[in-house]
Amino acid sequence: MMKKIIYILGIVTLFVAGCYDDKGNYDYKEVNDLTIAFTPEATSEGEDYSYSYQYRQPPLDSLKVTYVPVISQTAKDGEDNLEFLWRVSYMVGGKEVIDSVYTKELQLKYPPRKASAYTVIFKVKDVSTRIEYYRQLNMKTVVPFVRSWFVLNGPQGDRRLSVVEDPNEEETAQITLDVYQELWGVKRFQKAERIMYSPDQSLDYRRGGALSVVQPDSVSWLYAFEMLDYKPSRILFPSGFSQKFAYGVANNVWRNSIVVDQRGKFYHAGLNGFYYTVKTQPDVENYTVDKMFMSTNGFVTVWDEMNRRFMYYELNENSCYRENGSMYPSDDAGNTAQLTLVPSGSLDENEWEKNEVIWVGQGISPASEESGALVIGKNTATSIYNMYHFEAGKGKDGDGGVSIRKIELGSLDVDANSCFATSVAFADQFFYTKESKVYLYNSVSKEAVELYDAGGVINQMQFRVCSYHYNVTNENRCIGIVVNKTDGTGELHEIFLDEAGDFVKSIIHTGFGTIQDITYSYVTGNI
Repeated sequence: MMKKIIYILGIVTLFVAGCYDDKGNYDYKEVNDLTIAFTPEATSEGEDYSYSYQYRQPPLDSLKVTYVPVISQTAKDGEDNLEFLWRVSYMVGGKEVIDSVYTKELQLKYPPRKASAYTVIFKVKDVSTRIEYYRQLNMKTVVPFVRSWFVLNGPQGDRRLSVVEDPNEEETAQITLDVYQELWGVKRFQKAERIMYSPDQSLDYRRGGALSVVQPDSVSWLYAFEMLDYKPSRILFPSGFSQKFAYGVANNVWRNSIVVDQRGKFYHAGLNGFYYTVKTQPDVENYTVDKMFMSTNGFVTVWDEMNRRFMYYELNENSCYRENGSMYPSDDAGNTAQLTLVPSGSLDENEWEKNEVIWVGQGISPASEESGALVIGKNTATSIYNMYHFEAGKGKDGDGGVSIRKIELGSLDVDANSCFATSVAFADQFFYTKESKVYLYNSVSKEAVELYDAGGVINQMQFRVCSYHYNVTNENRCIGIVVNKTDGTGELHEIFLDEAGDFVKSIIHTGFGTIQDITYSYVTGNI
């Protein structure tokens, strides 16, 4: 047995030795290696020779892009030895279509206001070596300005509307400093005072929600994701309307919007965007709006500083909101809602005489989240702060009306410039600022915790979304903060919180002029 093993080993040894002896007998042919890149440069590249391109969906005219392979060869000059083939796959009427293009360059067209996607296989063949090289390219359009911050900034008379897209990470954030001029080559909104976004205020859900820009002499209603005017201001209001506007109010998970004129009177709009004059109960017809909040289902809480009283208005009682058309309706008989006085109920009859109303916003109790509001006030005699839960549908008989629950907070370290914000993500808690710092206040434990220092005086604070919606991921845990500096520049800070309200991270978006207003474009459906 041992002899057989030795014999086999000997044969293997001779074979290996033979390989070494024959090494010089082989001829090697130089291979023409190709490297391939593309212009324009891809949005991202994969490790498997794949290239991804992403474009904003064009608003008006088709976008045309020409893709050119940039090829270098190790053993050849010129490209006479190369053959090109593009295999283009796309969907038409639910069916896949495949085109073959035998040219070096490929041009693709992306039509306006429409989602487009192409899957492309590029093949280049070296006929001298018969070697083929393949690359995959994936192209698609995305709706622009979705889940983005709109930022109204610059001095009055030279305002501009800017947008921050993909704001979740500093690396992905894309800032367009004058988005209307960027798209259309025209400057607009130089005198704008406020902006507001209503996701469902649209007659074509496929085109997204409405971005309203409030200027003293007009209200512009645009499809937010196209930056395209839908209705001019002159047909949004009754014929002969001549009031000057001050600001606007909306809830960015709802279809309603409100504008307030410089006299303190307000006008309300629904799905169709037409604005109607508010109807009132006789005892509040001389009202003046000082502060107001609109809940997710259109319940509006109004504070009248001049007359020291609260009122409410239920937008959903107005059937004219559902009219479809291009001209202002001549009859508003279907609008039955009336601005109504909120009774003091269990409160002291002179409650609002002795309290300074500091803030009105999103409710944070189970009964005030959807139909109600939170009010923070300060007793001017004792300097004690109080919190009030306004809860709709909770009148004395439990049927309609509004009830108010008062909770004493004690002292609160705020000043005249402090900002407030609430979110349904944080029950029984609210956020406030003092100078450069953001605090979280727990109304149960009566404790405040410092969360963030913005490095400059905070001028405005709001959650991306302060309400609940089934499409919400963490938007109701992200706060936008405006810091305007003395040199005329503005910063948009975002702080991200976890479910407990603890600080996770912050991002600072810069490059703006003094920031006048911000709003976040949340989408309630599939765009």
